Amino acid sequence: MTLIGHESRVTTVVYSPDGLFLASGSNDGSVRFWDTRTGHEALSPMRSGDSEITSIAFSSDGRLIASGTGAGHVHLWDTLNGQLLAVFEGHTGRVEAVAFHPEGTILASGSSDGTVRRWDVRNREPKDVAFADPEIWVISLAFASDGSAVAVGFGVAQEVRVWSADFEGGIISVIKTEVWPQAVAFSSDSLCLFTHGANSMTSWNWRSGEKLSTVSHALAKTISYSADGLYIASTSDSCNICIRNTEVLHDSAQSLHAHNGSVNAVAPSADGCTIVSASNDCTVGLWSAQSEEEGLPLLLGHDRAVNSVVISPDGRLVASASADSTIRIWDIMTGASVGEPLRGHSRSINALAFSPEGMWLASAASDRSVRFWQIPLGALSSEPPKPLMALRELHALAYSPDGLLIAARDIVGYIYVWTTSRDDEGPKHIMSDFALEPRVRSVAFSPDGNFIIGADGSRIRAWHAREQDHSVAWKLKGHSGVLTAQFSPSGQHIVSGADDGSICIWDVETKAIKHRLHAHGASIRSALMTSDHLRIVSCSDDGTIRVWNLAQFISPESQPQRGLLSNRNVVRRKNGWLVGPSDELLLWVPKDYISNLVIEGTTLIAKHKVVLTIPDGGSCDGTNWTKCWRG
Repeated sequence: MTLIGHESRVTTVVYSPDGLFLASGSNDGSVRFWDTRTGHEALSPMRSGDSEITSIAFSSDGRLIASGTGAGHVHLWDTLNGQLLAVFEGHTGRVEAVAFHPEGTILASGSSDGTVRRWDVRNREPKDVAFADPEIWVISLAFASDGSAVAVGFGVAQEVRVWSADFEGGIISVIKTEVWPQAVAFSSDSLCLFTHGANSMTSWNWRSGEKLSTVSHALAKTISYSADGLYIASTSDSCNICIRNTEVLHDSAQSLHAHNGSVNAVAPSADGCTIVSASNDCTVGLWSAQSEEEGLPLLLGHDRAVNSVVISPDGRLVASASADSTIRIWDIMTGASVGEPLRGHSRSINALAFSPEGMWLASAASDRSVRFWQIPLGALSSEPPKPLMALRELHALAYSPDGLLIAARDIVGYIYVWTTSRDDEGPKHIMSDFALEPRVRSVAFSPDGNFIIGADGSRIRAWHAREQDHSVAWKLKGHSGVLTAQFSPSGQHIVSGADDGSICIWDVETKAIKHRLHAHGASIRSALMTSDHLRIVSCSDDGTIRVWNLAQFISPESQPQRGLLSNRNVVRRKNGWLVGPSDELLLWVPKDYISNLVIEGTTLIAKHKVVLTIPDGGSCDGTNWTKCWRG
């Protein structure tokens, strides 16, 4: 569920003790009170007029909300009517965290001034300063629900210290988080402590300091458990609030470490056995292309969305490019980071390409440049080629098969072609006679290097790559909303993906569509055929990756057809229906299920899967229709 209403970034969120309500604070200066059953606001926004809201907390009985502000004040609110009851002053820096003692009589607040102050809620007055160290920035704070402990997160020290709830008796444990603990929260049974920072959420045994598990998660300011322990709410840099099932925090509850956001790019290895993926959740994934078995955990390191991934020609390294303006290199076998992040671009890096011999990695970015990096890192060689500059930000990149040309596409439709020789007089580029949409991310060479293809939303065009005028060679029409197009390794086919989630396989010789594939529930970001021509790997804004077994789709008559959702039956979707080859309506699928529906002949990589089964007795209808679903 996503709650929408704040007018600026949501900075903090917390569940009420009974789990029926959620309070949130924002840079818009408001505290909002939500009904978790409906997603609607239960009170008018509470506004103090005192800077942005940095932190909030419920009292144990749910009658009070405390909020901290960027001006260093703590406000106390009545949850029955939204009335402001008190303003506590004393901090000299931002109030980064507030938390009520479970008994409800004491409120604690932590600040960038290095102090934890306590306030008497009943008498509405200061109590004491429980901790003070001006060299350490207090950024998070939480009490255990059973009153056994209080956890305080420190930014500069990158640690969480746990005391008894009254701050007496000395420190119980010190947890070295190795990142700024932007948020801390105890589990509802008070047995575990959760910390959040650097795009990952970690659970700890807070008494011993032992790390229990870590999962990737977009950067959050605050996290909060529901009273029943089933849900966790978090905020990020958007104006919205995300509510998740807590099973995502336990590796044992997941059959697969799948992405939590849109999958922006995929790359199959040369042997077709491994898939690498890039996602908006700031992670890189390594998957088996031949099974749904769990692979390596998601690779963490980037601070913002990962836009592109490529595999080196020798199959040993993976390169990833991110909106955080860095490139990271990974070992494909172990997932270990190789060397330091590559820095040089000043804005988001949107595309990568290895030279055919694997000596150079090229990157294209929103700073309008193409830069070159020598592989392996640190190898002694001559100076790398100077950066190539375009007129506008770049979003796609490709080397010709012989490595003599490199092509890039900018945001408005210019396609640039440069020669890679050192004595080149300068970049040569062509201008397409149509404007490509910003979402279109692909530019590709044919395997023989004679053609460059790109898509414009209504057609695919091919230009002569080696002719001086770079004239249009041919056009493909018939795949509406096409966003990406790539040649097959043999050059006999083109694979295209569109904004309706469909994939088309084209015959280059006849310029006709041979096959259409349907399964994704949102725009296709990338669709590539493996080098053995046996599979297509696709990724989508729906957060899933699919591997298509082409033998079952291209020659279905030779394959056993076992179910309603066999590849022979399902041709496409139409207004939520799965439609058969004769346009017959087979099954209506709820919108929330379609992206995660398991289709025979495909391998689905996703957080959740929906399997449709038909009992031996035939179809399920009437009041028994739900028996056909297994989620």
